[in-house]
Amino acid sequence: MRTVLVSTLFLLTSCATQHERLTTGHRYRVFFPAISLAKADGERIESIQITMACGRFRAIGVIPDDWSAEVVSPMSEQTTLKASAGHGSSTLWSMRELDGVVIVSVEDAACFDITATVGTTATEHRYKRSDLILRP
Repeated sequence: MRTVLVSTLFLLTSCATQHERLTTGHRYRVFFPAISLAKADGERIESIQITMACGRFRAIGVIPDDWSAEVVSPMSEQTTLKASAGHGSSTLWSMRELDGVVIVSVEDAACFDITATVGTTATEHRYKRSDLILRP
């Protein structure tokens, strides 16, 4: 009986902690899925756009050389980060250069959502929340 009670209390406490952590601005690094670029054709990454609902952009660890980045302030709990290469020579050969450099916080887990669009010199890749990887 005592073991069951202790286990139940632990479970309730960890669920409450998890919920509290998500709703009080816990920070996550954003990682992208692998993108297969047609490198033989010179396809490269030229822009990203990340849009969030019920979250905030907290930091950008690295902005690649000759790239610009802009965060559009939250309106109706939606905010956007836009980043792009200044010239063709500063486009990227891999998304790995941007993995984990964007840090976000979840302001309300009940309505939190995040999407991303990665523009290449040939096409656009769109990702929903389940495609992106968020790591503490």
